Amino acid sequence: MVELLLEFACSAMAPEHTTKALTRMETLHAVTYEDFQRAKKVLAERKAAASCSGSKPLRPQPLCGSGPLV
Repeated sequence: MVELLLEFACSAMAPEHTTKALTRMETLHAVTYEDFQRAKKVLAERKAAASCSGSKPLRPQPLCGSGPLV
């Protein structure tokens, strides 16, 4: 995206430049959104699997030697 902005930063954009920029931005958005949806689905599946298996969420363990200070 930065490369795209720098390419057209120092000159006026012709109509073909606008088309090129919009196409690149739409492609970037589609790929990013697809990755987001895929990650969201994986997290939901993991959460569902954890709740179905009856496993309890992990609780933080105390640090070694975390007793009262003397």
